[in-house]
Amino acid sequence: MSEEVSYTSSVKELVKQLPVLKKRQLTQKQHNNARISFGHKGEELACAFLTGHGYSILERNLRLNTYEVDIIALDTQAHELVFVEVKRRRNTQYGQPFQAVGYKKLHSMHRVARAYLTTHIFPLDYRFDIISIVGTNIEHFANVTWFT
Repeated sequence: MSEEVSYTSSVKELVKQLPVLKKRQLTQKQHNNARISFGHKGEELACAFLTGHGYSILERNLRLNTYEVDIIALDTQAHELVFVEVKRRRNTQYGQPFQAVGYKKLHSMHRVARAYLTTHIFPLDYRFDIISIVGTNIEHFANVTWFT
């Protein structure tokens, strides 16, 4: 009987420790904001691009506290789970969109990935990608890492 009680209490402790992942919800005011709408359209373009290249979209706009990942997809050809950051700009006056992804953003993606992998069982390798969009030009950078 005591074994059963300790097992139940340890399961409850484990469940309490699991991170809480949430989808980002936009208010109506945010939907009307041109800047946010521009970024949201970029994510839609990225999803269409990934789907066209054989990926299956699993999640969008998943966050853990202040950390966020734009897209979580399954690369069906490489059999990998992919955490994707989407960056979109109107022009390259201030540099390429992918240049805006630095160590802090990659660290944020790692935090969400760890939380996602603890709450979802995937017997797959995983990687981090960036999709950079300028106008109608889409570039996909697979398996990115930054060293500092």
